[in-house]
Amino acid sequence: MKKIIISILCILYFSLSAPANAFIGGFTTPHDCDDAVGWFYTNNMCNWSAQGATDGVNYIAHDTTAYSATVTNLNGVRMGFVPYAADWQLRTYICPTATAIKCSVAKSSTYLSSSTIFINSGQDMYEQQGNFMTSGNIPAGSSICYIFIDPKYPDKLWKSGSAGVVKRFCSEGSDLPSEAATCYINSNQDLSVSLGTLERSEIATRPMKNSAGNKKISVDVLCTADATVDVLTQFQYTPITIEGVDVVSSSSEGLGVAMFYNGQLMSPIDTRSENFATGYSSVELEFQAVRDPSMDLKDIPSGNFTAHVVMIMTQQ
Repeated sequence: MKKIIISILCILYFSLSAPANAFIGGFTTPHDCDDAVGWFYTNNMCNWSAQGATDGVNYIAHDTTAYSATVTNLNGVRMGFVPYAADWQLRTYICPTATAIKCSVAKSSTYLSSSTIFINSGQDMYEQQGNFMTSGNIPAGSSICYIFIDPKYPDKLWKSGSAGVVKRFCSEGSDLPSEAATCYINSNQDLSVSLGTLERSEIATRPMKNSAGNKKISVDVLCTADATVDVLTQFQYTPITIEGVDVVSSSSEGLGVAMFYNGQLMSPIDTRSENFATGYSSVELEFQAVRDPSMDLKDIPSGNFTAHVVMIMTQQ
């Protein structure tokens, strides 16, 4: 049997804007950080400790109210670029726990929502001004983590990928881009696709879209320009030729993966010209395992193998 895993790395081209001098604060902080983990008192206020930046544990031992602190050790820490200019909000997820653990969205029982602040997409967040104002109660025995959202798309979760703060954010968030861009593929995250476990005799010998066993994935494309964006889409990979057709080579001899983009089989030299409206769109990627029919089935090794593709969208 064969278990197939494909990874797609999405590469985008960016244009940068000039920085300003300010920084965004207002991260939810407990009033009481006695016996807490990841916090310490400074100037009679609770501040982030260096430990929390390392292990991501923001544990609060005693029942306390929350307030919005301009965390002083954030000054100068790059947070990332929001994917588009909008009113953004900070969510603080609360995980009930008897021990100091790292919180996540999945482990949480509730969350606190801040007020919204307008954030421009052309500058890193730390270069802008604003305060996420949050109030509410944090029960005794709670760990917390943070997420950025646009309230218009509450299911799209974002976190800072900065080394100084990334551990304090909930792991479910997609990393904010480290540079400004016009379009983002799959929330700027790599995509891993598993084709499952296959019998060698059932692996196709010629690419065919919509075949049984093919894996289809819908991938979000978010474009933030003020007008429709014209792009050229192509895929980079090392090919293997099977029955006169180029497909993605794999780590196993005689096996490859055919890849279809919105129904079109894509070779390394194929391109697609298309346009995307402002906001969220989606494209369909379809994957099919294929084998070289000239090889005996017994010569195809069993076990896992991988294939890698780079998807590139270039603005025209």
